[in-house]
Amino acid sequence: MAHLPLDADAAIRRGCYGRAVTVTPAERRSFREDVGPLLQAAVRALAAVDDPAELEVDAGGVLPRALVDGPVELLEEALELVAETPGGGEVLAALSASAPPMVALRAREGLAELEAEPRALGALTPIEAWELDAGEPVTALTVLCRREGLAGHQLFSFVIEAPLSGGAIKDGFASGELRDDRLLEGLLRQARRDGVEPESVDPAEAAARVVAAARRGAEAGYAPTPGGLVAASIFLRNVSAEDPEPLLQALALSPLLADAVEELEEEARGRQAEELAVVVERWARDQGREGEEVEQIAWAAQLMGDFRAHYVGGDVYAWRRDDVDELLLDWVPRKVSLSEPEIETLPGSVSEVLRFLGAAGRLPEPLARSLSRRA
Repeated sequence: MAHLPLDADAAIRRGCYGRAVTVTPAERRSFREDVGPLLQAAVRALAAVDDPAELEVDAGGVLPRALVDGPVELLEEALELVAETPGGGEVLAALSASAPPMVALRAREGLAELEAEPRALGALTPIEAWELDAGEPVTALTVLCRREGLAGHQLFSFVIEAPLSGGAIKDGFASGELRDDRLLEGLLRQARRDGVEPESVDPAEAAARVVAAARRGAEAGYAPTPGGLVAASIFLRNVSAEDPEPLLQALALSPLLADAVEELEEEARGRQAEELAVVVERWARDQGREGEEVEQIAWAAQLMGDFRAHYVGGDVYAWRRDDVDELLLDWVPRKVSLSEPEIETLPGSVSEVLRFLGAAGRLPEPLARSLSRRA
């Protein structure tokens, strides 16, 4: 994929034009000098893509957020640079299909000024669809489509989140043109390996559910990931009977749902770490431990919970051999300041916590004993 390099995004953010309300001619020239060569190199790479569906997907993420959210004069300058580059008409056409509305509208205006007629793809027709539901907070809808202008098919897949957003798109992707079934079969095969049996659903119903999930995201104020927004933009513009631009505009201006979900999950893991320390302390007292020894074991439990919750991620009880090694041989030496007595007692306290996890049924007893000995 051809994306504008990160140094272009940094140039936009640090340049005075990136903070201006009204961009001066000098600032436009500075923008051209700083960002123009990088942008035109990305456009040339995009124009070399033979697959028009892949070109749409790649073009949708080529402009950095700092530019899309910045002064409109700089966005117009960027699209003028696109138009001036050989193959720029093809890229403008792709941007009009997959970019956020503020970019897509100006890309269409730029296209109208060009004499050449770039290749363009038309409507999507869903022909098959599958739902992947593992009983988790998210489900996935995968939709195989025919597309006007393509000899093959195009595949879209969207992850829909329920607990926080009430059913908004969290992530997604769109394929390029598919000449065979290998990508689709690979996705369905991997789902089965993960223990999820894909359920066939009516393709028109699946398309309607994707549109409803996008609408829910706009209402709740949550956006898909950048890749998910590109896929949703292409899908909604070519499958929905309604004007999708207000909906896509709302999504483009919203914070990422994935970030909000991760923040809540991290908070929940933090609470789980605190609860671990409390129950371990109670267990240690029930085992006849007293005073400073109880405090050391409870502190080790809190430390272990924080390691799992905020560094490794996931269930604070799900310990493996590699986790024990990383905690004691890498993370604690790098991240935790310990006195000499604490260095001496911590491994033993960690061992006790692991023993508790086995006794409480949080880990299989043989695994808990093995990890306790290793600590």
